[in-house]
Amino acid sequence: MIEPETGKRYWNPYVAGAALGLFVTAAFVAGHYFGASRVFVRLADWLRGKNDKLLHDWMAYELLGMAGGAFIGAVLARRFKVQWTRGPRLGGQGRFWSALVGGALIMIGSRFASGCTSGLALTGGIRMSAGAYVFMGAMFAIGFLAAAVGRRLWT
Repeated sequence: MIEPETGKRYWNPYVAGAALGLFVTAAFVAGHYFGASRVFVRLADWLRGKNDKLLHDWMAYELLGMAGGAFIGAVLARRFKVQWTRGPRLGGQGRFWSALVGGALIMIGSRFASGCTSGLALTGGIRMSAGAYVFMGAMFAIGFLAAAVGRRLWT
């Protein structure tokens, strides 16, 4: 797939989806579940000196692998660039604060739910949990609504 504005190639979404499916399946077979929110709680505790389990948690290495893989993928596709993207109506500060508030709300929600969307959707989905499929449907519906609101703020 090619991005129209720059002509640079995206990764094939079918290959990326298949790789994610294989990774989640391997984690399931190994007795682990897939997600990322718990590692942030462990990191906060570790920084405060209240917990030494951070380096014993496989999710810490999962998170490092995701960040490293994203970086390597962007560099190999020649798409890595440090920039601050501004919209026609939403300037740099507005975008920063909306991202910060949105990220904080997502983390608060994942703490209330005792897990994040990737953990519930992917791990619950591979375990054939009915609740995971109901959640995924609701998540996509709300995501479409949120995208419409975000698009109006952006343009």
